[in-house]
Amino acid sequence: MICGVKNDQVRFIWHEIEHLIQNALDAGNALTRASTIFTALECKEMQLYTVMEDRDIVAVFVTEICDEDDERVCNTVALAGEGLEKWLDNVEHTICRFAKSKDCKYVRMKGRRGWLKKLDKYGWIESAIEMNKEL
Repeated sequence: MICGVKNDQVRFIWHEIEHLIQNALDAGNALTRASTIFTALECKEMQLYTVMEDRDIVAVFVTEICDEDDERVCNTVALAGEGLEKWLDNVEHTICRFAKSKDCKYVRMKGRRGWLKKLDKYGWIESAIEMNKEL
């Protein structure tokens, strides 16, 4: 079951999910830290969802709505957890449904190339690559 977490409730479960979010960010070489996402969640700039199995959190994902030029986009900022094959269908559907409810034209996600293989069946395509160089 997927549950949206109210922004004022994030602090009560953060200790259970922070490592999942940080691991996802690290795996994708993101320059963002989990603490930055926590602040954005509390400020209602991002949205947090949990994937529950029985009474346990098995996965989490974070979205944000951005207005870019004339288009509204729903970015998936982080997505992580155990048992991907059990919940990815529902997560992808939830992200798209949420994006449509916010009048988004696109959904977007940055991540490792392996995600493209998982998301291909839902119609996701590679639209760009991101390059970084540490100095």
